[in-house]
Amino acid sequence: MTPGLIPKRQADIANHLGKTVMNHLLTAEGIEEKLTNPEFQKQMKAWIKKGVTQWVHTEERSLADIVKSYDSTIDIDQKLRYQLERRLDHKFDEWLLEIEQQPLAHLVPEELMKRTTEKLPEVNEWVFQRIETYLHSHEGREQMQNIVRRFLERQGSLVQMLGSFVKTDRIIEKVYPEIVKAITSDDMRVWVNQKVQSEFEDMLNEPLNRYVSKEQAHELKSELTAYVFDKFSIKKYTNRPIHEWGAHVDEEIIDRIVDAAVSRSSRMIQLKLPEFLKLLNLQEVVADQINRFSVQQLEGIVLSIANRELRLIKYLGGVLGAIIGFIQGLILLMFI
Repeated sequence: MTPGLIPKRQADIANHLGKTVMNHLLTAEGIEEKLTNPEFQKQMKAWIKKGVTQWVHTEERSLADIVKSYDSTIDIDQKLRYQLERRLDHKFDEWLLEIEQQPLAHLVPEELMKRTTEKLPEVNEWVFQRIETYLHSHEGREQMQNIVRRFLERQGSLVQMLGSFVKTDRIIEKVYPEIVKAITSDDMRVWVNQKVQSEFEDMLNEPLNRYVSKEQAHELKSELTAYVFDKFSIKKYTNRPIHEWGAHVDEEIIDRIVDAAVSRSSRMIQLKLPEFLKLLNLQEVVADQINRFSVQQLEGIVLSIANRELRLIKYLGGVLGAIIGFIQGLILLMFI
């Protein structure tokens, strides 16, 4: 039915089909519409969730085994430690840069600050009680008397002349109770309490870098990193079979991970799809495949597509031939 037509036009057919596929069938817009279709995304997520859940509950290999099966030169423990250290280091620096200029009042939890403020008078009272108990003890009394005695001895000739009339111990005996009374008086308690409260508020209004230098922060970061890796054994987890994690993996976590992965991958594909299709050059791929077909294969494809239409053409040709022959016969009869 197509003598010599398909072999002669095979290259043209290949080029035209390639252009048709590239420009009208597998277009970036069509694929993007399919990817963003809610029903398609729902089916894709359900299929991935099922596969991930089954894999997590049945996989006998550990993470280290899986990595080694792809590349035996990779030390997954060392890689993970390095990446985690970098991540912790970067996050700590970001956090410190963000808060170093902020007042302590913005960093301390409000509830903790409220409790601390409420406890300050109680702490002050406890301190005063301890001081009063110490001053009335034998040790405290001797300590204070020594302090007063050294003070009097440093005051020069006037006090020495006074000491010739009144013994120093006698002066101390008279002065000491007044000192204790002044230190433990209610006025002193109120003043100290107000002073402590004021200093505490001033401290809260100071920025963090007023109390923590960059060197101290760096040292703290190193100590925290060392502590984390001392308590967290990477090897313990990388050598554990995957299916043992399955019992501890919540289905909701898998759902969230898959949903996030599908959403992000869909967005990335949408952004890169035109460039990817251009790089893939489907027009050339289709043309190359068709040019590799034998004449019989290509003829079979063309006929399978247009078989009905070709049959109609054949029948139409027969009918037209019959009509033309009938008309020619009538014309001949007319001239005889």
